[in-house]
Amino acid sequence: MSEETIFLEGMIIKAPRPKVPTFVKGSISFKVDEFKAFLDNHNNNGWVNADLLESKGGKLYAKLNTYVKGDAPKEKVEKDEPEGPEIAADDVPF
Repeated sequence: MSEETIFLEGMIIKAPRPKVPTFVKGSISFKVDEFKAFLDNHNNNGWVNADLLESKGGKLYAKLNTYVKGDAPKEKVEKDEPEGPEIAADDVPF
C-alpha cells in the first residue's frame, strides 16, 4: 500500500447546511468529467475504494484507498525493553 495520499478528483464533500436533520452528515458533489477520468485511472478490477476521513479542522474529505489484498503487512518494530515487568519463578502461584 502506498503511503502517498491521493485525494479523489472531481468529488467535493460539503458540510451539512444549517437547519437540516442531525442524521444528514453532509452532501457530495461530482464533477462528472473529472470524476470519470479519476475512476478510469484508478480502476482495480471494476472497483475504486475510498476512505471518508475527517481533518483535524473537522472537514470531511475522501482519500483513495490503495490497499491491495496480499500486500505485506508493515514490519513490527521490536522494543529493546520488555513490555511488562519480569516475574520471578517464586512469584508464580502455581
